[in-house]
Amino acid sequence: MLAAIAGLWPWGKGRITRPAGRFLLLPAGAPVLGDDLAAAACHPDDPARHDPQRIRAVLTRLGLGHRLAAGEGDAALAGLSMGERQRLGLARGPGVLLERIGRVETVQEAEGEIRLGGACHDARIALGPIAEVVVDRSSIMRDKVMPRVELRAASGALLVSAIGLEGLDPFEAALEGLTRAPAAEAAKPEEDPAPVLAEDHPGLAPFETLLDAGAEVAIELELPGLRQMWRGRIEELKPMMGFLNIMTADFHLHLRGGSVSGWAAEPGLRCALGPDGAPTGLTLRSAVLS
Repeated sequence: MLAAIAGLWPWGKGRITRPAGRFLLLPAGAPVLGDDLAAAACHPDDPARHDPQRIRAVLTRLGLGHRLAAGEGDAALAGLSMGERQRLGLARGPGVLLERIGRVETVQEAEGEIRLGGACHDARIALGPIAEVVVDRSSIMRDKVMPRVELRAASGALLVSAIGLEGLDPFEAALEGLTRAPAAEAAKPEEDPAPVLAEDHPGLAPFETLLDAGAEVAIELELPGLRQMWRGRIEELKPMMGFLNIMTADFHLHLRGGSVSGWAAEPGLRCALGPDGAPTGLTLRSAVLS
């Protein structure tokens, strides 16, 4: 029943009336819906609408490449662990990077998640998917070490990261007393083809409306286990290197060309849709979006 309400059960006939607004349904388990690995990864979409090589590449990046050797049909799905079942739900990537820039003023743990707050931060990170915390000190910019904390899933996939822009000393002071061990080097994912941002990219329209109106907007990105939000006014749109870039002093949004096929529209709300027509998790809220 919950799968039907969430739009994940396309079979059968009938009518479901849902309350206004957005909601999240969390099953106790992680069901696999589909006749084979590709169908389960694309569900509820038809895998025939997607490039088979692209499906294989995504499954490999999620640590499910060994399942491809089992072939098709039930053999590929037999004996999936709970972690593997959950990673099938992450097979679609939104092509969106949302960054908040500024001091994290509060950190709270409640109801199975970490809540980051402050003048420049409003984020919630679920603890369940985090299997490993990795500290990376290899990034150097203008002779200054830019340390990085990465929260990784059991597959090694990056869930979310934070960079210490003030340098190494305050970063190390915050980690003092924590037990550490050398981390295994993460496998480098296959590189995607260079993105192309067309002049008539469907992702542009609502941002152009917001820029022209000078209106305040709330931009939110919600992914499995992560919610990040920013509120302010868009000062400039910067198409560059195949991305639509919006950058302010405390916020960056990078929207990959081809990652948005359109927007689901309601008064005051726009929800970005991916190439397959499914929601990407990126939403815009503003009074000028009529």
